[in-house]
Amino acid sequence: MEPVRIAIVGCGVIGKIHAQCCVKADNITLQAVCDVNKQQADKLGKEHAANKIYNDLDDVLNDDQVEGVILALPANLRAKLAVRVLKAGKHLLTEKPVARYEAQVQQLIDNRGDLTVAVCSSRYRSFAFLEKIRDFIAAGNLGQLRVVHIRGIIQDSGPRDSDPPIWRVSHKLNGGGIFVNWGCYDLDYMLGLLSWNIKPKTVLAQTWQCAPQLPMRVHETSDAETHALALIQCDEGMVIQIERAEFAAIKGETTWQIIGSKGSLRLQMTHFHDGPTEIFFDKINPDSKLTTQTLFSQNVDEGDAHDGPPVDFANAIRTGSTPRTSLENGLLMQKITDAVYLSAKEQRAVVIG
Repeated sequence: MEPVRIAIVGCGVIGKIHAQCCVKADNITLQAVCDVNKQQADKLGKEHAANKIYNDLDDVLNDDQVEGVILALPANLRAKLAVRVLKAGKHLLTEKPVARYEAQVQQLIDNRGDLTVAVCSSRYRSFAFLEKIRDFIAAGNLGQLRVVHIRGIIQDSGPRDSDPPIWRVSHKLNGGGIFVNWGCYDLDYMLGLLSWNIKPKTVLAQTWQCAPQLPMRVHETSDAETHALALIQCDEGMVIQIERAEFAAIKGETTWQIIGSKGSLRLQMTHFHDGPTEIFFDKINPDSKLTTQTLFSQNVDEGDAHDGPPVDFANAIRTGSTPRTSLENGLLMQKITDAVYLSAKEQRAVVIG
């Protein structure tokens, strides 16, 4: 297939990663890079031999050679620009979180038409072996699903040598803090493995901001959380328990588990551990003895996670297939996220409409 001609808008940290992925991919041509910061755009464009270097989104949208756009920008900038990209007839890959609230995701769906739109929260489902795990679950090996456990505690990495970014722990600029920054990966990972068949009903949540003795861990204007805990009740009696934290008085820990009436899975995401990625199936037998089967154990190249969304995006454009994480999937995650923040703010259980 002819490579898809892609433009990257936003030449910061994540834009650089996207550029590296695009130049490696057989199904992508890096047609253009764009940033209002001319120095950043020039540097990234020249380093990765982009065909064009722009400083204005209009130039990207008016370039007939650009087929798809990657928006590598904070959430507060992406929503309006994403609509402009779609109205210009360009396919879209948007960074995570997909938006700051549900209405923005719905606006993208309303303007999508026949275009391909994908979401970058799919990164950690980019590995081929996870398709076998999804099929294993879909075949009913776990029985009736009961509980999904998600716990991701990021250990602080020590002293900071620069000021924290203003957007990262901000409701106004990014839609929230750790829950949108990493919780979107958790939800995408688990809900994707469950084939997006989960229907959340009620959310009870609590969030906490950065502790006052850690002022340099977040920007002084930060108004969002560095610790979040939510209990999500779903149809058919299933419950999702998710906790995310950084800059907190907790030892680093990562747990992903899917529990059913017949058996359960213990999983890992590549970003959070050393050594081989392992997935175990624990099965309860009629004699009540628990047996464990290793479904996967192998060293995994984490770089494949970053390569995944652009490659999948380009493939979806050329083949007309649905991207790994669609806007409808993003809408489901956003509904959960909005309910988490509303529950924490109003100190009550929130029903998802």
